[in-house]
Amino acid sequence: MSPDAKRLKVLSLVTMFVGIAAAVVGIVLFTDGFQLSDLLALVSGLATMVLGGSGARIANVPSNAKRLIPQAGVITAVDGASAAGSGVAVPGQTVAVIVASVVAVLALVVCVTAVSVKKNLEKI
Repeated sequence: MSPDAKRLKVLSLVTMFVGIAAAVVGIVLFTDGFQLSDLLALVSGLATMVLGGSGARIANVPSNAKRLIPQAGVITAVDGASAAGSGVAVPGQTVAVIVASVVAVLALVVCVTAVSVKKNLEKI
């Protein structure tokens, strides 16, 4: 396995576990009382968890990294919209904004790493 594929695998696993943690935070915020930002944090965490799992599986066959790029791009956009929506929907709900922002950055890093794996395979 190439170093880029290993990096994609590790980042995807980290993203999956952070997505699980973000979903748990969303559920905990949900129990405090329903607010739209709590729902957005939960959805953002679940989407990122799915991205991490897909990335970890795809990293086993580096030639499939090109299939991860659109998925990572969409989930990055969803997470970014979730972070922005959480900030606008309920002012003062900083936990949801931070959670959604962290998973958005991780999704972006997975996307960039998948592009790197794809480009390195094209060189060969």
